Amino acid sequence: MTAPAQTAPAPARADHGPYQAADAAGINRYLWDLGRGAGLIPPADTDRGRWSAAVVNQLRTELPELLPRLDALRPLGARRIAETLRTATGVEAVTADDVPVLADRGLLRRLGDFEGHPTYGALEAEQWTDTAALADVVGERTAWIEASLSTAAATQACPWAETEHEFTWAAEQRGTVPGRLGRWARDDVEALAADTDLAEQVEGRRLIPGERAADLLDISYTRDFPYILAAGWLEQAGSWSKTMGTVRTVEVKLYRTADVLALRGRDGVDWEAVRAVPPGRTSALRAHTARKPRRAELARRLATAVAEQHQVPVHLLHDNVRNYWSIACSPQDNLTLTRQLLLTAADGNAELEALARGLRLKDARLETLLTAREVSAPGAGLVIDCETTDLYDARVCEIAVIDAHTGKTLMNQLINPKTPNRATHVHGITDAMVADCPTWEEILPKLFRITRGRRLLAYNSSFDMGVIAGHTRAVGRRPGRLADKESWWCLMNARSVWEVHRAYKLYGNHRALGDAQAARDVLLSISGSKGLITIDPSSPAQGR
Repeated sequence: MTAPAQTAPAPARADHGPYQAADAAGINRYLWDLGRGAGLIPPADTDRGRWSAAVVNQLRTELPELLPRLDALRPLGARRIAETLRTATGVEAVTADDVPVLADRGLLRRLGDFEGHPTYGALEAEQWTDTAALADVVGERTAWIEASLSTAAATQACPWAETEHEFTWAAEQRGTVPGRLGRWARDDVEALAADTDLAEQVEGRRLIPGERAADLLDISYTRDFPYILAAGWLEQAGSWSKTMGTVRTVEVKLYRTADVLALRGRDGVDWEAVRAVPPGRTSALRAHTARKPRRAELARRLATAVAEQHQVPVHLLHDNVRNYWSIACSPQDNLTLTRQLLLTAADGNAELEALARGLRLKDARLETLLTAREVSAPGAGLVIDCETTDLYDARVCEIAVIDAHTGKTLMNQLINPKTPNRATHVHGITDAMVADCPTWEEILPKLFRITRGRRLLAYNSSFDMGVIAGHTRAVGRRPGRLADKESWWCLMNARSVWEVHRAYKLYGNHRALGDAQAARDVLLSISGSKGLITIDPSSPAQGR
């Protein structure tokens, strides 16, 4: 029997590369790099720029003493360095704010950054000996804090500043900048606080609502102020949104205080006469204004221009809750209204151009109303409702189809689904009731015939379409347009958009015909809504 061959030991390396040397000496590679930078790891000692076996063996021998010194080189943030300095020196007042100053003065080495924050060597902090230099830095910071203010405190010290933003803006106007720690010298703040010209500038650029503007002029906001706006004496400089009730949000217009105060000296205005007008009388400012057309008049003029230029009806709708106008053409007119198209129709009229920029072009409520009127026209739409055997993987056990325009019942049929009915507790249809009724495949030809070319409406169209399509496929037939989402319109979604709520439960009787009739009532409540203005080409505006 032949003895197994002996594996010869690997020859010892004569020298090592940097990480080979680190591994051979038992030193973490990260600490090896830190140690080389700090001079704790000797430089390469061979002609090839590598570490000899003798140096590596020496490092391995010194490892117990070397490792703590290397570990102290791990980078720490300013807070941890401050803790280390307090322990090493006994100077308890050291904080993280002092550490960057020490580094800037060359007393502490910055190693790098971690997540955007500078890091420093722990070893230098542990071995700190220059207590006097450290105390000087701490003393300078303490003295600066005593001689300075935070931005919040500086804002409070300036009686003309209502917000920190106002204070920092004013300081910038005077070339005043914060010092260390983002704090402001007390002397600078006192000078800013006493600057009356600066206070006037700050107040002048402050934005205020109309009520406050009327107070500054000592006039009535409801009686006098609207005429100031109508005369064009005051331009809006900003706005903010204010919630009214639960669903309504209104825009509050803001005006620059300096512009309001300038009105006090406006030529030709007798402010004392304005203030002397008794309550209930027309403002004396009425004489300075010419009546401007209302937005409704401007909207009709712009819509008429569009209708005439493109020879299509144009629809307008005003949302009374959220106070905006929307404009659209019917889908079948193949005209897409754009902002540029409206501006072109304005033909250079400044008032019409301003309105054209503010009209809503793709408003869901207007589109919903137009669709509701389209599908409820004669011969256009059908309302469908199904009762099913279950909520999931369901089969149709009753279906009703009614004409959306007339309400005439075109189909009201119980169906034998050939599967147990698990939803009897909902609609009351039992297996016995449908045992002798037609099956789904038997009523499909009639359903295909009466729905041909018609828009299909359902309260929850995704459910009814899914059930009808699934049952049709289950009996081996193709559902065709009955499974086409474009053929259906969801009345629940339409109601949610029109009535500005997320969803509404349909209060039917849980039978197909009753629920279909209830769904049609929803359609009629939308299509019969007032407020839609339709402008036809070459005809006067007509509101419906």
